Amino acid sequence: MKKQRKELAKIVSRWMRWYRLRRGVEWGSFGLAVGLGAALLASTLGYFQAEVLKNEFILLNSGGALIGAIAAFTAGIAWPLSPMTAARRLDFALNLKERVSTALELSATAGETSGISKEFTTKQLEDALQNSRDAQPRKGLPLKVNVKALLATAVFALTAAAIGFFGTEQFHVAAHQREVEETIAEEIEAIETLREEIEDDEELTAEQREELTRPLEEALRELEESGSLEEAVSVLHSTEEQLQELENAQAEAAAQGLQEAGNALEGSDGTPLESFAGNLAQGDLLQAAQDLTNLDTSALTAEQMEALAAQLEQAAASLQASNPELAEHLQDAAGALRQGDRQQAQQALSQAAQRLSQTGQQLAQSRAARQAASRVGEGQQRMLQPGSTAQANQGQGQGQGQGQGQGQGQGQGSGSGQGQGQGSGGAGRGEGGGDAGTGPEAGSAPIGQGNAPGDAGERGYEQIYAPQHLGGTEGEDVDLGPSGQPGDEVIGQGNVAPGQEGASTVPYSEVYAAYAETYRQAIASGQIPPSFRQMVRDYFSALEP
Repeated sequence: MKKQRKELAKIVSRWMRWYRLRRGVEWGSFGLAVGLGAALLASTLGYFQAEVLKNEFILLNSGGALIGAIAAFTAGIAWPLSPMTAARRLDFALNLKERVSTALELSATAGETSGISKEFTTKQLEDALQNSRDAQPRKGLPLKVNVKALLATAVFALTAAAIGFFGTEQFHVAAHQREVEETIAEEIEAIETLREEIEDDEELTAEQREELTRPLEEALRELEESGSLEEAVSVLHSTEEQLQELENAQAEAAAQGLQEAGNALEGSDGTPLESFAGNLAQGDLLQAAQDLTNLDTSALTAEQMEALAAQLEQAAASLQASNPELAEHLQDAAGALRQGDRQQAQQALSQAAQRLSQTGQQLAQSRAARQAASRVGEGQQRMLQPGSTAQANQGQGQGQGQGQGQGQGQGQGSGSGQGQGQGSGGAGRGEGGGDAGTGPEAGSAPIGQGNAPGDAGERGYEQIYAPQHLGGTEGEDVDLGPSGQPGDEVIGQGNVAPGQEGASTVPYSEVYAAYAETYRQAIASGQIPPSFRQMVRDYFSALEP
């Protein structure tokens, strides 16, 4: 009896494997439709929002369908299934009249007190085995797919194919928007790097770092919120102007004068001002200020004090125009040294060092602001570069086509001479001279010597003939009489006289905002050809109030 039970268990196990496979195929067809439908819904939303490229649209739909089918197929195979449930379903499908399920149930309760004799159980097992050995579950339960799911899959697939085939323009808009987003992301990264460099600049004070990084932080926030190339360029332009306002022209001029003074003092080798003069000539004002602070007048001899006073007077004279306050402190130090007042000289040098340090701080901030503004300006050029490149390429192609066409036409018409053609908007060059004409070259057919002077290409004005009557024959002239009263407004013709000055009631700034938004949307959607985008940007930039 144990042998019969094992054999029956093997048969049921084989049936269960087939049933799981059949269920996995059926569920997989349903999962294919669900996965493709969900992917199509998501990709279509991204399509209308211009956020999905064509290859992404295809990958998203195919990937969604594949993932849905695999997930459903795996679930159909792995979903729990008891032997009794499988036996009952296969009994019904194979018309076994519950032989196998009854035998399994009797085998499970054979050791229990159930009132069923052992002989009956054995006969039931033998009957179930006899009828199930040759049973083919593939015939009773063939592989099955969900027809409705397949129809839905076909509809979804056709819809996706139609969008992919007819939605080229929208995909171009998405590609342009993606390029804009990537360009903005690159500029955000560049500005973040610039901000970190300014924060790590030890020559700047904490207040100067904060003042320089504030426009950059505002630019980062606005760039992350910008949705078009024009908005991003406007943000960078505004940031560049804010950084340029932080430049200090007076500090730059003072630095130039200090450098000239340092060059004049460079011959003071071996003197107390040797290091000061070298740093001043190199433009390192902060270190030069430190040199003045470290200068100890108490250790100088009388001869050194006299030489130092002369050098300080020379430096004060050269700085009188560019930095009069510093020149005054240096002159006071020189006077104190000549009088032998070391303490007063030391105090004057300390004041000069403070003034020089302030100038150095202002110069450091000005240079940092100028460098930051330059890098932000380079970012603007990089953002405009893709459109400018496309414009140049397209203009070049148009110019070449127009120029060559005009040149060849003139060459064929005369057989000599040089065709002239300039490609409008590009680097086109039309050269269709005598070589391109049908007439002989000068070498094979020399020009005769008896040529009369020509008209140099000039002709008299020739009026265009415009017939007075249609149809080829003259008819009766009709004179239309006047209508209305003299002075009445002609229908279809408005008042062409200039309006009254000051009669406009809408502020220009309000009108410009609406126009600017319209042109930005047109560029973002790809309605304006690449060859005209820069022209449109320049036009509206010139109109900006």
